[in-house]
Amino acid sequence: NQYAHHQNILLLVETVPAKTINSNLQTISQHSLSANTVIRRAQQDHISVTNDFCHTFADEFDKPIDQLWQALWDKSVTMAPFTKLVHINTVIPPYNGTDSHHGITDKDFAIPGIFPNREKLIQLLGLFKDRDDIWAINEPSSDHIGNFKALLKLIS
Repeated sequence: NQYAHHQNILLLVETVPAKTINSNLQTISQHSLSANTVIRRAQQDHISVTNDFCHTFADEFDKPIDQLWQALWDKSVTMAPFTKLVHINTVIPPYNGTDSHHGITDKDFAIPGIFPNREKLIQLLGLFKDRDDIWAINEPSSDHIGNFKALLKLIS
């Protein structure tokens, strides 16, 4: 972070999902960089954050869905002052600590159990409505143009 400041560049640390899927379609632990660690470092060292909502959500995948929402909300609120980039996607069940990289189109929101739903996603985006220093991108696994158009609708 000090080097980045010295070079006049912005270092962003992204939240990461707890698990990934290997070539045998088994979930495996990725590493121990939890969202809480990212938050702590941001608070201590003033590191800027990329909050990938689905990665942050996947951080505590073994809780009931209402607790998962509350954890995502609380962490996003805490990270908000340090957030400079938001990755906007959705996750479908099973919630197993991975990120399915689903989109934010009407078709995606019609999938049973998709998280966050449109209402919750709008709530999350509301954390940044009065800021002009936030970038938002989505990175779905498919239909990039459709998801970009959906993102424009969500933030307008």
